[in-house]
Amino acid sequence: MAQHTISFSPASQRPAQPQSPRASGPCSMEDFASAKRWAQPASPKQLSKSASRSSLQSSRSSDFSTSSSETGSPTMKHSASKGGKLTVTLGASNSLAKVMSRPSGDISKVVHQVQPAPNSQNAYREHLFSTFQALKFVKRLQPADLNQVAAKTVHLPPTTRKTVIFDLDETLVHCVQDPSQAHLSLSVPFPTGETVTVGVNIRPFARECLSAVSSFCEVIVFTASLRSYADKVLDVLDPSHTLISHRLYREHCVEVDGLFIKDLRVIAGRRLENLTLVDNSAYSFAYQLDNGVPIISWYEDANDRELCNLAAYLRQTLPLEDVRLAHRNTFRLHCFYDDYLRDFIRP
Repeated sequence: MAQHTISFSPASQRPAQPQSPRASGPCSMEDFASAKRWAQPASPKQLSKSASRSSLQSSRSSDFSTSSSETGSPTMKHSASKGGKLTVTLGASNSLAKVMSRPSGDISKVVHQVQPAPNSQNAYREHLFSTFQALKFVKRLQPADLNQVAAKTVHLPPTTRKTVIFDLDETLVHCVQDPSQAHLSLSVPFPTGETVTVGVNIRPFARECLSAVSSFCEVIVFTASLRSYADKVLDVLDPSHTLISHRLYREHCVEVDGLFIKDLRVIAGRRLENLTLVDNSAYSFAYQLDNGVPIISWYEDANDRELCNLAAYLRQTLPLEDVRLAHRNTFRLHCFYDDYLRDFIRP
């Protein structure tokens, strides 16, 4: 397979990428209403083969079918279907399917069609490989330093809602080298005393996604970037401070081997079964893989719709007692490394 270079630098230290053109036309909330599913097939090899047909685009509720529950452990399988679509079958005793057609009881299989989308193959291959590299690091990771976790703990007011935690860079926004070509230009004071002008592009549907998710979940942004930079960007994304309930920064990350990991145990007063961390870097949720939703990194694609469809996926996890079961069966990060080795590396 082709060689790639992956940087595990914190978001604020990553090299700049080509700037993004503005998205054509405003984003509308109607786009969220049309997006009914957001899920990733289990097998890296199958996903790579079908990547050009599986960009997680929106589909209508009529595209889904359910069957009665089955016993056994949660499983996920997939196969290419006729007509240029990818059929994904999710089996879980308490899966996302439960939200779709029954107020109670278990549904073990959901079959849905992922709509075709052009030019997604390379992005998905890069995403798979970067996830593999991150999980390679995770496999060697030592247990967390609990003293460090305790020292970085933040005590938040109680909530009865589930909590969705967003990464910032390459998940909601992307810094560009030339501020004059960016969506916005910000003057950021750094701890050194220097003030730097930073160009920032906003991912398509970022504001709409935050607005939609905040209507049914508590929203937190947890970034490995410095507070001075992150606050400037977040004040643009959420100027009224009504969408994002809390902000966590590099100072709240657990530092391991020079990397900043978002150990969710630093958030006091929140149960892990109610927490979802959306991040483009899988090592960010190294200590809680089942809480992670690995979103594709965004740099410049004005047609990107990942956040639009993400909101619909997150809404469907609401009735679950433990959101980790949904993420585990959808993304299978606990076995992704071995699956990738089997499908791509080993003969």
